[in-house]
Amino acid sequence: MRDVRIHSFLVCDWFRSLSAPALTVEACNATVEAERVSPFERDPISSEITRITSSSVRHTLGMVLSAFYIISLEVKAYVRSYTFRRLADAFTHAHASVKLRHSPVERELIYAFFLDWAYSIQDLDFNVDRVEETNSQLLKIAKSPSNALEDTSHDDFQQPALTF
Repeated sequence: MRDVRIHSFLVCDWFRSLSAPALTVEACNATVEAERVSPFERDPISSEITRITSSSVRHTLGMVLSAFYIISLEVKAYVRSYTFRRLADAFTHAHASVKLRHSPVERELIYAFFLDWAYSIQDLDFNVDRVEETNSQLLKIAKSPSNALEDTSHDDFQQPALTF
């Protein structure tokens, strides 16, 4: 990753999505059903993602999962697994026991879905070089967060930081 500033776009987008679960109970149920199908009979993960999630959810979760993939490359497997499970719980609000609607087995299927998603997109949201030049629309979308950040005024950053 060459441009760390894109993380600020990710953070803003992520906090916007925290007001409600990123995935509804219905979407989680669809995820569980998709994961229960034999691996030989499943649709490609990209088709399942498109079928189950709205475009705004795909965008937000895709960016978070892409960031997760990049960060987890140098992390031990057990830490990656634990962290990823907490991330998936946050997507579905399964961290709140009042809102927990799926069995442990179903939650494992939801974790598997998100893990497959993360490994299918890898660093796509943060590596503009992976976008083909022929796909101008996707390239424009990939570059827009970085361009927007470059266009902002840096005057606000001249304030001294508070220290304690």
